[in-house]
Amino acid sequence: TVNTLSNVAISGGSVNGSPVGNVTASTGAFTTVTATSIQFGSGTVLSTYTESSYTGTVTGYSTAITKTIYYTKVGNIVVLETQEIAATSNATTKTITGAPASIQPATANKRFIANVSDNGGAYVPGMAIFNGGTWSIYKDLAGSAWTASGTAVIEDFHVSFTMA
Repeated sequence: TVNTLSNVAISGGSVNGSPVGNVTASTGAFTTVTATSIQFGSGTVLSTYTESSYTGTVTGYSTAITKTIYYTKVGNIVVLETQEIAATSNATTKTITGAPASIQPATANKRFIANVSDNGGAYVPGMAIFNGGTWSIYKDLAGSAWTASGTAVIEDFHVSFTMA
């Protein structure tokens, strides 16, 4: 949202919810400007912007779990936010599946850190690997297997990465 514009050209966007073609304003005030890309001088698009979410299916727990995974994509950069997962473990592996191809990282097996607790233990840094639309979560940075009983917690985590 932009409240005041000076010497700005708006092309193919919307002003106050109404679509516009090419508008040039030497000075103006708008209550809302919605843009999906940023364009400078020569007409080259600097980036595109998307906010969305997907439903992640979680495995490794005794009950079926789905979580909404939120993401923002600006050009080829993705910022992703998960929700906390806490339930009774019934497997030594934990995954979250369902990420759309449009937000998968450029590098296979991209590694991140997530705060986790295995079988009611202390919270420690765990490893989260993102590959082909699936998150594999491990109970420590060494990639160790989870305990297949007790409470397993994967705290919400935020990550950012580049795409191809």
